[in-house]
Amino acid sequence: GKPLLFGRLGEGPFVIGLPGNPVATATGLRFFVDPFLRALKREPPERIFRAPLTRRIQKTPKATCFLKANWRGDVVEALENQKASITHTLLHSNAWIVLDASAPDEIEKDTVVDVVPFMPIA
Repeated sequence: GKPLLFGRLGEGPFVIGLPGNPVATATGLRFFVDPFLRALKREPPERIFRAPLTRRIQKTPKATCFLKANWRGDVVEALENQKASITHTLLHSNAWIVLDASAPDEIEKDTVVDVVPFMPIA
């Protein structure tokens, strides 16, 4: 979800710039724009779900990662190809796995991770 631009023109409108890559744009909308709009409307923060991984995964060192995933409620599967240039994996996803920058670079199967559905659940 980078690069991302966020600012305000004086006391005027907010300005949000999203990356041109479709997957990075989807990530920016879901994790930066949507929470900002919820806060403007004074809605509570979205609920984060937790589920164990179906397989071992790797993440980029020292970076917060948003991985395309298939969440089945009781487990979550990170999809194989996580490259931002690969858009067809979005068709097979229904959620994101969110891994904090402090998470280990290798995360073992059955580790419980944060899961965020593509669309907020009331």
